[in-house]
Amino acid sequence: MKLLYILILTGNINLHNQDISNIPYLEVLSSHVSYEACNEKIVATHDYYLAKDIKRKSTKQRKPRFLYDDQKNKVLYFRSKGNNFYARCKKLPIE
Repeated sequence: MKLLYILILTGNINLHNQDISNIPYLEVLSSHVSYEACNEKIVATHDYYLAKDIKRKSTKQRKPRFLYDDQKNKVLYFRSKGNNFYARCKKLPIE
């Protein structure tokens, strides 16, 4: 059995103009054959959003930061347009 690591973006989307809140959101961003490659992609995503915030210099920044789960795995957290998003690597067994 092989393992595939997928980078997943999750969050809750609020549509304030339609009075709909907390819509679950899930998107698979990329897949990798090793955890290290997936981890590098999370770091690259963090650096990308951080660079955009520095360039933007406004109050509506995403403020990306790393959180850690119970197993000490990185979870990227950022805000965009009032919505909270989390990106993390998940292990997926393949037969």
